[in-house]
Amino acid sequence: MNAYNGRFRSSDPRLSALLAVSPTHLPRLLELFTKIDNDGSGRIDMHEFYSYFAVCEDPFVNNLFLSIDQRNDGTGSLSFRDFVELVALFTALTREDILRFTFQ
Repeated sequence: MNAYNGRFRSSDPRLSALLAVSPTHLPRLLELFTKIDNDGSGRIDMHEFYSYFAVCEDPFVNNLFLSIDQRNDGTGSLSFRDFVELVALFTALTREDILRFTFQ
């Protein structure tokens, strides 16, 4: 199984429109997603995420990870689409947003 469940390739313009991401960023995001997805399941769980980045668990990351997962499918792991949403949200948040979200 791949990150797109066979529906899209990373070069498909429909995918970049669907995820609201520049088509030039999708191949790099897919490459990163594939590296993090240690078991090759096409999904990233929290353990894989923390293992890849070699960081300790963090309340902000936990909350963000779980909120995206629960809003989309609640499986406890992130699809490629969820992962792109996580990256987009993280890069758009201000420091105040991060503090508010972490301790809500």
